[in-house]
Amino acid sequence: MDAQLQQQLHRVGLVSFDVFDTAILRPLARPTDLFQLLQPRIQQLPGAGRLEFHTVRPLAERQARERAWQTRRATEVTLAEIYAVIRETTGLVPDVIEQMRQLEIAAEKFVCRPNPVISEVYQWCLAHQKRVVFISDTYLPEPVIAKILDAGGYRQRDGLLVSCTVGKTKATGELFVEALARFPYPPADWLHIGDNAESDVAQARNHQLVTWRCPRAEIRETSSLGESVTLGLIANRPMSTFWPDFGYTVAGPLFIGFTEWLIDQAAQRKLQRLYFLSRDGLIMQRVYETLTAGESAALEARYLFASRRALNVAAIDELDDRVLDFLMSGTSVLEAAQFVQRLGIDWREHAAVFQASGFSSPQQPVATPADRTCLRKLLLALAEPIRARASAERPVLVEYLAAAGLRNGGRVGVVDIGWHGTMQRNLTNLLRAAGAHTEIVGLYLGTYKHAVAVPDLGYPHDAYLFVLGQPAAAVDLIQTCVEIVELLFSATEGSVTRIDRDANGAFVPVRDASDLEPHRVDSIQKLQAGALEFVDDYARLKNRFYQLRLPREVALTQLERVLLAPTRQEAECLGEIPHGEGFGDVYTQRFIARPPAPRLLLTRPRKFRRQIRQAFWRVGCLARLAPWQCALGWMLGAIPKRCEITRAKLP
Repeated sequence: MDAQLQQQLHRVGLVSFDVFDTAILRPLARPTDLFQLLQPRIQQLPGAGRLEFHTVRPLAERQARERAWQTRRATEVTLAEIYAVIRETTGLVPDVIEQMRQLEIAAEKFVCRPNPVISEVYQWCLAHQKRVVFISDTYLPEPVIAKILDAGGYRQRDGLLVSCTVGKTKATGELFVEALARFPYPPADWLHIGDNAESDVAQARNHQLVTWRCPRAEIRETSSLGESVTLGLIANRPMSTFWPDFGYTVAGPLFIGFTEWLIDQAAQRKLQRLYFLSRDGLIMQRVYETLTAGESAALEARYLFASRRALNVAAIDELDDRVLDFLMSGTSVLEAAQFVQRLGIDWREHAAVFQASGFSSPQQPVATPADRTCLRKLLLALAEPIRARASAERPVLVEYLAAAGLRNGGRVGVVDIGWHGTMQRNLTNLLRAAGAHTEIVGLYLGTYKHAVAVPDLGYPHDAYLFVLGQPAAAVDLIQTCVEIVELLFSATEGSVTRIDRDANGAFVPVRDASDLEPHRVDSIQKLQAGALEFVDDYARLKNRFYQLRLPREVALTQLERVLLAPTRQEAECLGEIPHGEGFGDVYTQRFIARPPAPRLLLTRPRKFRRQIRQAFWRVGCLARLAPWQCALGWMLGAIPKRCEITRAKLP
């Protein structure tokens, strides 16, 4: 609890709470967005099929307020008076009007949630024998407000004062006069807590009450219902520790947007099943099952053990350019022997081949174009043991795929983060070679320009953010730091090296645990727990208001901000996560954005600049530098200009 607030609470005997946006929160940027949520249900009522409820309802409220002032000089109206105007303007029968009113009340009750910050204050007040009352400016009937408070855990109270009951509001100060008369407590012994600077602070102080303004995040204007819900959920959640907060605000919306798109794609393409590929598919499957829970038409979701190593190696038949590119892939510098080792081949059995291929020793780093030429010769020289390794792994893998239902024919979807689409291609090729006729459709977060999963070659696919490198602005955004995007979808289980059978004949994944660095694992668990909290909050609303959808630009808003303009805390926490690359049992790890040692700025500025350019997340490196380092670095030319580092934003 805020220390200053606690001091004020100790000095008073009565505490009054505002209700909405203080004790009770709605997951909406604007309260009137509730009417958009209600529109489809309203239009199902007899005679209301064409009614634009989200427009009619606010207009009726304004007219009711004007009428109340003109007829009785009242500054507040009742919900019944508002719906009387709707009846007059629409001509709908009383029974339908009453159903509308009840739908609004039910929706209000459904979306309202207690504010955890105020709940703590409320419980403190009860524990310290303070009198507690609630005061609200609202058109909702007092019994409805009482039920909302009860449901929110505010059952024990000494009074409830609602503006529409007495025709007076806090906005004019009259409701505070009524409150002082109804609850005779000295103003100096009375603390009012509310969010509105005018109604809850200025007007309360005008009547000599002590006040404390309830903090709440400012919410910008929104352009869609999905954006309103997203910003409302984020604003309502008390922030605590970095990783759960990061997961809730950044990963959660992205997961929702991608999964809603995925559900649409599955329906449009008439898929029969969805296979979520390990490991990135694990969190995607959980989100999918949360969003489709209770839907009879939802596709069966299966988790498929797979990896670039397991599928690509097993599919090797000839060492053509495509296979060689995969075997030589990676941006980290590895020793020549490590390229062989990660295929599951003992390089010691082929030591003589290294020298024959141009390497001074098996431990020579592959760092230059000449080294890569030697590596290509080495792999071609080892073509026979590589094919033998593939042949040894292939049968069990194909049997596993068959047991998973991938040889049953029909059309299925494979879900993965994407980028290159190699797993879809190799799954398809392995199944075709085994005589299966299942059509596999790739459904990805994104695919690069030269991805192999292209429809013309029999590998149909689509992607949420960008397809074959388009739109380019979306690719640029993700490539600002693709490692952070991959972190969001990462799992805390080892990468699958191959599929094997246990003593009972059951299929088991053979895993590599070399990439399970403890700090990275702990961070992933916490951020995904926060993301799933957002998913649960959003799914609860979507289950009731089925038309709710999260536009792509909204799903990406927070991720875009972090990638291009991180806070110092974001840069430090994300920057200290090690990112591993490789496959098999060979992994190299580098921190996502750990800045160079400060001494290099003065002693070796060119090396300082080079290390920043080599970082996975250059923007994050810059955000972690002290102001004096930035100023000096720009003067010495050791820090690249920001425009050379940041990428274009999404349109």
